[in-house]
Amino acid sequence: MDGFGAGLAALAFWGFIAAIVVTGIWDGAKKREAQHETLRRMIESGKPVDEGGGLMNDERNPALARLFGEADRKLDDETFVADVMARTRIRRTRPFVIAFVVLLVAAPVAWLFAGPLNDALAWLTQLLSRPIAGSGDGFTGPAVLPMNNIGAGLVLGLLALRAIARRLFTVVP
Repeated sequence: MDGFGAGLAALAFWGFIAAIVVTGIWDGAKKREAQHETLRRMIESGKPVDEGGGLMNDERNPALARLFGEADRKLDDETFVADVMARTRIRRTRPFVIAFVVLLVAAPVAWLFAGPLNDALAWLTQLLSRPIAGSGDGFTGPAVLPMNNIGAGLVLGLLALRAIARRLFTVVP
């Protein structure tokens, strides 16, 4: 892969990373909004709410009741709907604008590092696929090569360390 292809691959990689980050942020914000909306509806309906946000006691939390009491005001229906719709439109487009700006900034950076990163990854791939014993030639060479290389040794070593750590640090009830 040379030139344009390497740059395109790097751009796709960083675009994928940016999409994952933006999606995680957006998902967290939506979950918080849903929790706040649920809590608000519970308080308005008069259901008891504890400090953890559950339905645990028969009394209202005085701090929350005071907070919602201070914020209680009558709004004209048309004004309220227009205000909510305007805020929704802004919040709906904001993640897309942020993602576009991140991709716009990341594209030249990805293009700049695509060649050296591609060379480094090719070198690492060649290093990890070298046979440990023998040359990988002959009748059994291709059959055992997936298990007879540096990468397989590293993976098996890491799996062994993980198993040891789980045995040492797992609390048995």
